[in-house]
Amino acid sequence: MKNLKWYLITSLIGLVSISGIWLFIGSLHQDRPDRSDADFIQSSVPTFFLHGWKSSYHAEQQMVNYAKKQGVTTNIIVARVHRSGRVTLSQNLNSAAKNPIIMINFDDNHMRDYHTDAKWLRNVIVKVRQHYHFTRYNLVGHSMANMTIYHFILVYGNDHQLPKLQKIVDIAGNYNGILGKKHQPIHIKNHPNMKPQEMLPAYQQLLKLRQTFPKKQIKILNIYGDYDHSGTDGHVANASTLSLKYLLNNRAKSYRVIKITGYHANHSGLHNNLKVDRILVDFLWRKH
Repeated sequence: MKNLKWYLITSLIGLVSISGIWLFIGSLHQDRPDRSDADFIQSSVPTFFLHGWKSSYHAEQQMVNYAKKQGVTTNIIVARVHRSGRVTLSQNLNSAAKNPIIMINFDDNHMRDYHTDAKWLRNVIVKVRQHYHFTRYNLVGHSMANMTIYHFILVYGNDHQLPKLQKIVDIAGNYNGILGKKHQPIHIKNHPNMKPQEMLPAYQQLLKLRQTFPKKQIKILNIYGDYDHSGTDGHVANASTLSLKYLLNNRAKSYRVIKITGYHANHSGLHNNLKVDRILVDFLWRKH
């Protein structure tokens, strides 16, 4: 009986010890912030996230949630753009908000008129500024949202009544077209300076940027996916995304290109890619 009692006690102690070890190991594998919020810029500069065609603000939620989890900000709102162009905010930003994020949602997410999209983007910026003072801002766009961004700059880039655009993160931009109907890459190649050998009409509309893009004002990060080493992200040819460089004509304050390969390097996967999340957070908010 005494031996049985001793056996039960030692077994219990062993189980408790093993449980403690596993709890400790589990704590080491939790998704902790890569760095503390002290490593990030603390400013009133808002960052606007734009979704692509036939999409919604939900497509950008992983990136935004990652930024929040890292300690970049706790101030996140949604700006709904109605079909009329009217903007309503899910809530107003507190005047003391740091690094606020505004997730834009276009009710008409099938709009192909980039000038209308650009006007709607301007409406969002003006609406937010009515309630929250800022003099600079950032933009993040995925897929066709990048066409909206550069048409916005084409029309409003030198509008002194607007705050100054500080940084842009372009993800999977389709500046010189997308893949064809049979999912074959458009047979367009770029010259070494990234000027397309053949320019589609949508690209030609942006050529004025070569003379009007705000000079040495905006830092740009251009992210693209090379899915299965195909030279495309499955939807947009890499050559189309990389043709942005020619449009900028060395007028950007800085221009950096990052290629994503492997898991989630496809077009839609790029906005659900942990590598992209980390790169984006470092570029927009990390202290340098």
